[in-house]
Amino acid sequence: MRAALPSWGAALLPALLAAPATAQEPAPEPAGIGLLAGLHGGTSRGVTGTAKWLDSFFIDDRIEVEDNRSHLLLRNDNRWRESDPASHTLDIRARLRLPALEERLELAITGADEEDDPTAEGLATTDEEGEAESGVTDVALRFVQDASDTLNLRYASGARLRGLDGAAGFVGVRYRQTLPMPEKWTGRLIERWRWYTDTGWESRARLEFDRKLAPGFLGRLQATADADQPREGWFYTAGPRLFQELSDNRVIRYELQGYWASAEKEWFRQGAARLHYRQRLWGNWVFAELVPAVVWPRSRDFEPTPELLLRVDAYFSERHAEPRARRGQSPSRTAPTAAFTAAPAPGP
Repeated sequence: MRAALPSWGAALLPALLAAPATAQEPAPEPAGIGLLAGLHGGTSRGVTGTAKWLDSFFIDDRIEVEDNRSHLLLRNDNRWRESDPASHTLDIRARLRLPALEERLELAITGADEEDDPTAEGLATTDEEGEAESGVTDVALRFVQDASDTLNLRYASGARLRGLDGAAGFVGVRYRQTLPMPEKWTGRLIERWRWYTDTGWESRARLEFDRKLAPGFLGRLQATADADQPREGWFYTAGPRLFQELSDNRVIRYELQGYWASAEKEWFRQGAARLHYRQRLWGNWVFAELVPAVVWPRSRDFEPTPELLLRVDAYFSERHAEPRARRGQSPSRTAPTAAFTAAPAPGP
């Protein structure tokens, strides 16, 4: 049965899809507010600045996890898939910076695994597997170490709550390294390793290469791999992404992804084509995202299956409440990266 779009969703869709006439865009807030402070649109940003601008606009896990300030993210997802009932999830992610060890200690609570969202920057997780993780809550104490401008480490210890299925403790480390690349390219490697008391070890890795193609366009090649003790072999995704900046308030991301498993007889698991249209709705706080997609899952004999995701994010950060003189200044960050580690915002 194909799920019907709720009345509020039908009312919101035209507002998202309608392109503003001319200068009808919401006026950007002062340049000192938000993650993108000090960055401006057009060709003035290099490839590194453009990639961080776009990832912050989508509240990519790379940006959110590396935000050293206290913040709260409320994410409301409504998903429709052909022949399946509609699903709704409310994800709550919070991070509280603790006044200890020069602000390097933080308490993090996430309503879902920050790196398991298949519609965002998830690893080798298909759409169906990502939905299966929707009942998970992680509570962790993290120690932040910015070793240099190009190296970021986070050590974590906490508990994973699985609703009625109980809880498990874990320890782990997250590693992000900027890679040396030719001019006009940037590259980074992100690795997260954990050990759980009930299921054993888990490894998740992501490799990304970015290149600015033209004013307002960024290309990205991304490959991911994960493995864990309960499952045999490695699980991979790979594919290109194209970001298009329509304005300081609106961005489109086009993507193609393939999913593979090394130990399975039928190694190809799923193909997917998605279009992410994201727009700021109000201030530096509320964003809406519309994601039409077609997936070809092996579980349905690779028949094309239409999907639609409607996402609304509300992001609140202590950065919005700080005096302007203190913004971008924290002992736990180096000066060149301070502008990129505060609350996400859609424009300078």
